[in-house]
Amino acid sequence: MSGEKRRELRQARLGLTRAERIRMGWMGAVLVMAIVLWIRLFSGGNLPGEREARPTHQDALLSLPRLDPAALEGVKDSTSGERVILEPDAFKSLALHAQTLFPDHLEALGEPGLPFAEMESQSGEFRGKPVRLRGEIVDAREIIRFPGGSPEYWCSIRTEDGNLFFFASLRVPEELFLSENFVLADGLYLKLYSQTVEGKRLVAPLIIGKKLSPSRRTAAPARTVDLHLLAKVRDANHQSGRRRADGTWEWKEEAAPDQEALWHMLNVAREAGKDEALLEEAFEGAREIDMALLKEIALRPPLFRGQPFVLHGRVLKARFIRKGENPLRMAFVGDGFLGSTNLGRNPLHLYSTEEFPLDDEGPRALLAWFVQLEAWEDGEGGLRLGPVFVVAGERELNLETPAFVGQIVISFLAIAVVLGGAIALLARRDQARAGLAARRLAERRRRRREESP
Repeated sequence: MSGEKRRELRQARLGLTRAERIRMGWMGAVLVMAIVLWIRLFSGGNLPGEREARPTHQDALLSLPRLDPAALEGVKDSTSGERVILEPDAFKSLALHAQTLFPDHLEALGEPGLPFAEMESQSGEFRGKPVRLRGEIVDAREIIRFPGGSPEYWCSIRTEDGNLFFFASLRVPEELFLSENFVLADGLYLKLYSQTVEGKRLVAPLIIGKKLSPSRRTAAPARTVDLHLLAKVRDANHQSGRRRADGTWEWKEEAAPDQEALWHMLNVAREAGKDEALLEEAFEGAREIDMALLKEIALRPPLFRGQPFVLHGRVLKARFIRKGENPLRMAFVGDGFLGSTNLGRNPLHLYSTEEFPLDDEGPRALLAWFVQLEAWEDGEGGLRLGPVFVVAGERELNLETPAFVGQIVISFLAIAVVLGGAIALLARRDQARAGLAARRLAERRRRRREESP
């Protein structure tokens, strides 16, 4: 058999030449790219998905030991005579049980209080139940109720609504209550109790708790920015921090965000988040932050304090951090940084209410007020200044596909159809060649058998 016939036979067996296989490979790759592009553009994959609902509170008493109901069976408070008696076993049981009660329990339970006006008829239903109350200390004293007993800390506290209650614990508070003397009282309800306060016999609910903690009065809802309050804010500068000899940093007060200003702006943001008309009014004509405007803010921050802006970019390192006692009664506050290619290496520090989805991913247009400049240590160990914003809401981004993209997709699909047809034709040609080669081979074998002696 000649060399040319061998090449023809080999090509017939293989079906396609090397150049044809490479060409078909490129055609297949282009076809796959066209399909992927079609799916990405028209299946909604480029649109931000719905934010997953945050998990609801699980059983808040899961880690709280069970209180033995028998310990409270002898507690009575129906008559004036029963209310002057403090049952020692019940008091001791609740005092010990209160040591296992943590703020997380009360937060997860939704901060249960007491129906003061109905306590005469509902006292028995609340006995031994966790409650959270706040108020101003009217009277406080440390007592030992019987010889050899442990000291107890007793307080009379009046709530912001004017209701009085008694609080008793086995611990004297270690923290100062500041000038307002306003406290947080987490504990367990025992009974309606009667005692003399400042020469007057008073009856009030008795709460047995672990200890009192400092708190703040509840802030009234704010719908507008208080520029007089913001005028007290001091911005950080390059002298707001100093590196010590041991490498650690010593920061001045103005290096961190001003807490009064921050809570006020979060208050306004929460109210604006409830009222779409108020939000639009507050950010009507708001300027978009770019590099030039960011430099202006860094040079003269007081001129921009409390002003509304639109921030474009992606929120990075977003989290919801616990803030403890605060005037807005928020358990968590959103904390994150906005990054944008238009702002270079200049992240914007963002705060939000716990209701706002600061941790959503993807490009966003956020509505926020500028608060102040803060200082921190950057990754290179130097002092860095940056702006702080409080986010109130966001605008929906226009994610509609441009017309020219549709034309490109149509072109890709047309090419894909042509490629598909070409691949089908080549496959049929390959099949025909293979069949022809098989028939020729069978014919040659038949002839050799006939010609052989």
